[in-house]
Amino acid sequence: MTTPQAFSVGKDILLGIAAIVTAGLAWKGLNRWSAELKGKSEFEVARNLIRATYKLRDAIQSCRNPLMSIYKDPEGGRDNPVTSSTKQEQEAEALAYAYNNRMQPVWDALRELDLHTLGAEVLWGKEIRLHTDKLRHSAHRLFIALQDFIADKKSGGKDSKQDEAYAKLIRKTVYDSWDEEDNEFSKKITSVITEIETIVRPHLYNINKSHTRLRCAWQILRETSHNLIDKAKKVRVKKEKAP
Repeated sequence: MTTPQAFSVGKDILLGIAAIVTAGLAWKGLNRWSAELKGKSEFEVARNLIRATYKLRDAIQSCRNPLMSIYKDPEGGRDNPVTSSTKQEQEAEALAYAYNNRMQPVWDALRELDLHTLGAEVLWGKEIRLHTDKLRHSAHRLFIALQDFIADKKSGGKDSKQDEAYAKLIRKTVYDSWDEEDNEFSKKITSVITEIETIVRPHLYNINKSHTRLRCAWQILRETSHNLIDKAKKVRVKKEKAP
């Protein structure tokens, strides 16, 4: 075999190896790209779900704020005409109006949570709904407690006198307190949110790891391709210079 023929064979072998390696790295890169797309989808679902969770938490907390300025004004302003006759009925009606306004953000946040729970359930299965349903239950429990609380105000406290234990439970549900350990309703909400965070947060972190791995794989692919192309060019130059 002559020297030109040897260079030609060597070039063909090197280019063949370069094509195989490049194709393999490209396939690996595509797989990582596909994995990153999936990771991005999970990241968006996770971020939306945790935001909706916190939004509902804050809405419930605002609703349970013990400070209620409107309660000092039983008439409730022009947009809240009071039709009851007795003083305690007027106060109960004004209180109902105020809490109805407070509950509206809770219902809005709950609808948003339901929407993003559906997307999370598609990706992660039914387990996530078991936890978000607990938060939904807490919102409905608050609404029922408010109804009983207002009914007791309207009766002048007769209901609470008949069942003091239940009345105490209602007050702790309606009112947020500084001492969470003394408030089972507050502890329940905190516990449920922790459960949701445990499921969601890994999906928020994985996207960063996936992006880093993909960037490294792409860099390796580029460097390997460039090296092989350079070697092929050198072989071609040597062939052209050979006698």
